[in-house]
Amino acid sequence: MERNLVEARRSTSTMPSNCTNGSLRIEIAGPELDSRGKHYGVGQAHCSADGASQLVEKRYEGWCVGTVDSGVFHYAAEGGETLAVPGAILFGNAGEAFTCRHVGPEGNRRSVIAVGHGLMTEAADALGLEDGAFKVAAIPPGPGSAALYGAIRHLTRSRQVLEITLMELLAATLSIGRKSRKWKCSGRDVTRVLEIVKLLEADYAQPHELQELAALAKFSRFHFIRVFRQVTGVSPNQFLIGVRLRVAAERLQITSQPITSVALETGFNDISHFNRSFRRAFGMSPRQWRNAS
Repeated sequence: MERNLVEARRSTSTMPSNCTNGSLRIEIAGPELDSRGKHYGVGQAHCSADGASQLVEKRYEGWCVGTVDSGVFHYAAEGGETLAVPGAILFGNAGEAFTCRHVGPEGNRRSVIAVGHGLMTEAADALGLEDGAFKVAAIPPGPGSAALYGAIRHLTRSRQVLEITLMELLAATLSIGRKSRKWKCSGRDVTRVLEIVKLLEADYAQPHELQELAALAKFSRFHFIRVFRQVTGVSPNQFLIGVRLRVAAERLQITSQPITSVALETGFNDISHFNRSFRRAFGMSPRQWRNAS
């Protein structure tokens, strides 16, 4: 039965409703997710076991990627079959049939992102793909998927619109299961990126929208992220956070300015994010850093 449902995806031509309006759902006729701008929605999904042997049959409305937060179940979609365990990452394409059968009575909980048609099309075009579809059904937990897992959890938990994080996630996940293509940016591309690097270093405390930076560099949004990473080794957002952290670290050493003020004046509007980022970068809290100087 699982195989028949997967094969049914190939014969369906139904266009999911989230391709044509603002609603974003995981499954057809499912509840709307919390909107994050016009391109994606986030939410928590819960599936009751109702008997461990029962096969649940559903169909994705749009493009979804999510983490398994709890529960164990057999998952089958067009990209394959897997035993989904906590920490696994699951993928689904628009209109795609999928099934799950639980192992144990507790059901499962997932953190899920649903992506709109426009952004998926933009991602596929920028990456030079013939189609904007995930080629695998799942990837297991482990060191190789830890960064993707963290990005998904960050996107689903944050109330902010994290456009750059989402685009980097799509660029990474759409490439899974495809043959890699060698690509090298031109000298002109390098020059354009370095101009943005100078801007971010000089104006680090201000918010910088992805669309604004890409337009200044004369790139599409996805291509800008791709070229920026090729030149600098990190994403635009990671680079900006790095600049802010370096400035904050220096201020903590040479001034007696309150830590909260240092965080706010260097561009961190979320103090807890500042503390986590600082500890990750320097191996100690901002206060410990100041006391050690």
